[in-house]
Amino acid sequence: MSTNNIKNTDLLKLSYPDFLGFFGVDNTPPGGNVTLESWIKNSEINKESYLLDLACSTGFSSRNISLKTECRADGIDISPPSIESANALALKNGIGARVKFSVANAESIPFSDNTFTHITAGCCFGFISGKETALKECPRVLRNDGYLCISPFFYELTPDSELIDMVEKHIGYRPDTDRDYDYWYRFFSARFHLISEEIFDLPIYTDDEIESITRIAICSKENFLMLSQEQQQISFDRYYNTRVLLNEHAKYQSIALWTMRAK
Repeated sequence: MSTNNIKNTDLLKLSYPDFLGFFGVDNTPPGGNVTLESWIKNSEINKESYLLDLACSTGFSSRNISLKTECRADGIDISPPSIESANALALKNGIGARVKFSVANAESIPFSDNTFTHITAGCCFGFISGKETALKECPRVLRNDGYLCISPFFYELTPDSELIDMVEKHIGYRPDTDRDYDYWYRFFSARFHLISEEIFDLPIYTDDEIESITRIAICSKENFLMLSQEQQQISFDRYYNTRVLLNEHAKYQSIALWTMRAK
């Protein structure tokens, strides 16, 4: 989407993944760099590894793992703006020759059998409509004994329906509050076995901290700076208000930082 003829309504109608992709926001896996370091250590990612970054958004996981280990990576996502930003960021980081991104669906991964040594997926299975199909695809494209690196959110408390309604309104996805620790463990254990585990709570931020996070996330981005002042305010408010809401939602969840291996 070009900034030359973008309208105020366009910024509000963009899906949340496309909105993040348009600005090139680092959509990190739960746990951010701590999660990446755990995956690298526990699944032995190195220069010889070849990663698939599943539902990669703007490519934070594979881009930063490659910068740390010099591994190769491909990433896929259904959001064209996210893929455009992911490729631009890889080039900016000087790793465009070994880290590449393309538009594709996790339910039909466009790679041959036995291609990758690792799959990084963060919390993406919580947002994939055909998650069972996507999970079945993972061992197909992994080499023998390949690794799945994930960090799903799970509920420890049940939020009220009003909060869930608001989350759905802001991000276009309705969380399923039945997805507790046991739900995700059973889901992934159907095709993978657990190698390592860390459980931790999501951080809770003050409104001032969320404002600072918002300014860092989008206000210095090229596409943001090319917008009119009114459009910048619309974009800032959308991101800030969404982060405030997700911050409240985080009080009910924890993260399972898992390294798993194909059965």
